[in-house]
Amino acid sequence: MHDRVSRLAAVRADLPASRRELAEALRETFLALDLSVRQYARRQPLAASSVTRYLNGMIVPPWGFVDDLLHEVEQHRGKRNPAHEGRDRKSTRLNSSHPYRTR
Repeated sequence: MHDRVSRLAAVRADLPASRRELAEALRETFLALDLSVRQYARRQPLAASSVTRYLNGMIVPPWGFVDDLLHEVEQHRGKRNPAHEGRDRKSTRLNSSHPYRTR
């Protein structure tokens, strides 16, 4: 499982501490899915390069990316967050109108 993140470039040491911490937290969360960046990007749908940049700390992701990642991990682990209740019924939440969506 940890090989998937090890394929990502290292988080740059010259990033501001807050961005570095965010990238490391996103990577740790992403590991729980046991997916490659490309697999995850196809499921969302997002460009794999965008996911890589978010996980490397090169770009601060929009809140929607973080929220979707947390939701995916909750589903993978079989847990539900009350904040996400009813989300699966809201198909418009995951449509292509979101600014960070590429498809």
